[in-house]
Amino acid sequence: MSEPVKYGSHPQIPLEAICEACGKGRPVTDHCHEHGWVRARVCRHCNALLGLIDRRITPKVESVLLAVLVALRNRCPECDGLGVSDLSPALEDVMGARLPTDLHEWLRREAFELREPMNAIVVAALEERRARSGARGRWVYHKDGDPLNNDPANLEIRESER
Repeated sequence: MSEPVKYGSHPQIPLEAICEACGKGRPVTDHCHEHGWVRARVCRHCNALLGLIDRRITPKVESVLLAVLVALRNRCPECDGLGVSDLSPALEDVMGARLPTDLHEWLRREAFELREPMNAIVVAALEERRARSGARGRWVYHKDGDPLNNDPANLEIRESER
C-alpha cells in the first residue's frame, strides 16, 4: 500500500493475497480505529496483535514479527510514531495476575486516551495510594517519569517524606 487510504474506500483484497506481517493466512484489512486509515492487509491473528500494539502492549511473538507489526501500525499518517521500546509487557506478565474484566477495560481505555502504557497508570495509582497511606521507606524514582526506563542513569533512590 503506497498511498494512504481511508477504511471503507479501500480496494478489495485479492484472493491470492497473504498476510503482510507473517506471510500466512487469508488477510483482512487492518485500519487505525482512531483515525480510520488503512494500515495493512493482515491475517486475523496479526490483526489482533496490532490491537495489542495500539494499546501499547507487547504481544508474545518473535522479535522480527513484532518489529514488522510496529512498522505496519505506524503506517497511519496521523498516529504518533511508535517503537518497540515504547511497548509495555502484558499486565498479567508484570503482575502475575489478571484484573477483573471491567477494571481491565477501564485501564485499557485510560491508557489509550492518555497514550501511556497500562502498567505506568497502575504504578502511578499505587504510588498515590502509598503516599496517602503514609507508608515510609525507600523507593526508586524515574528521573524521566518513564517507569519502564530502568537505565541506571535514569534511576534515583529516594526516602519517603513521611
